Amino acid sequence: MSRDYHSTELIGRLAAYPVVSYTQNSGTPIARLKVLVNEH
Repeated sequence: MSRDYHSTELIGRLAAYPVVSYTQNSGTPIARLKVLVNEH
C-alpha cells in the first residue's frame, strides 16, 4: 500500500488542544484540530 501525504495550511488560532487517536486496523495516527478563523 502506498502512502500519500497531503498538505493543507490553515491560518487561525487553536480553539482547543489537538487530539490524537489511532485507527483500529492499522494504527494510523489521526490528529483532530479545532481552529478559529475570521470570515472575510
